[in-house]
Amino acid sequence: MSSSLPSLSDIMGVEGHPSLLPLPQIQVVSERNPRRIGMLPEDNPFEESVLSELIDSVREHGILQPLLVRKIDSKYQLIAGERRYNAARFVGLKEVPVLIREMTDAEAQIFAIVENAQRKNLNLVQDALIGRQIIALHLDIQPEQVGAYLTAIHTGRRPDDRNVSAFIARVFGNTLSTWLNSRLPLLKLTESEQQALLNGVPFVLLKPLLKLDPDHPERSQLLKRIEAGELTTQELKAEIERLVGRNRSVSPMQQLGLETKMLLPKLSSLQGSDLKRAERLLKELNQLLGKLS
Repeated sequence: MSSSLPSLSDIMGVEGHPSLLPLPQIQVVSERNPRRIGMLPEDNPFEESVLSELIDSVREHGILQPLLVRKIDSKYQLIAGERRYNAARFVGLKEVPVLIREMTDAEAQIFAIVENAQRKNLNLVQDALIGRQIIALHLDIQPEQVGAYLTAIHTGRRPDDRNVSAFIARVFGNTLSTWLNSRLPLLKLTESEQQALLNGVPFVLLKPLLKLDPDHPERSQLLKRIEAGELTTQELKAEIERLVGRNRSVSPMQQLGLETKMLLPKLSSLQGSDLKRAERLLKELNQLLGKLS
């Protein structure tokens, strides 16, 4: 994720000098760490075996980059640097360098997310999940509400009284419209479709599936055909148009037209007598339709 929060680099060391804090004075709120809440999946990210390389580095060189904390009552809450904190604990350090900053709960979580995200090679789905979480924190709403909230602003049904457009431009370098069109659709894919995307299936092939309800019986079958390379984008769109039309209770003639449209791309695969028969039927159909003009 290309984040451009200008104050993140300032907080992480451009302004001020680090202080030394005794390790027991630092409070870790693990459930708020992005690595623990599913946005940055990683098996047991803070166990000693996983941190072995970092532990060796800390043992030899100490903590090279200060931890980021904020003061809460008599304790200091860890905002960013839980891996370094645990490495110091495993090595047996008594105190660690920290940068102490004042910030709100939302700001603390945003900085924790951004700091962790910048250290990972994120896939598109993780990028979208993290972006949605950051926007939700800024708006003080649930992540699942972000899509509807932003869409309402984009369509003029809701005023942008929380300046979320400016926030998105500052943090992500995108307009609200661009973020909606490039990231939100990824979160509407089912888990299987998201996995297909990560496996290399182009999003342009998956996007038409969003016109069907997530639990539509044909949606998973279409995904299998996409993964097997059996459908082009046009064939998929025609198939979905047929399914959507069926759900809208179209007339039998309209349904036949949709199904015929879906099958037309396959004409080129016919040979011999089948091809001649198809050509004859299409010619007869053109003659019949010509009488209506």
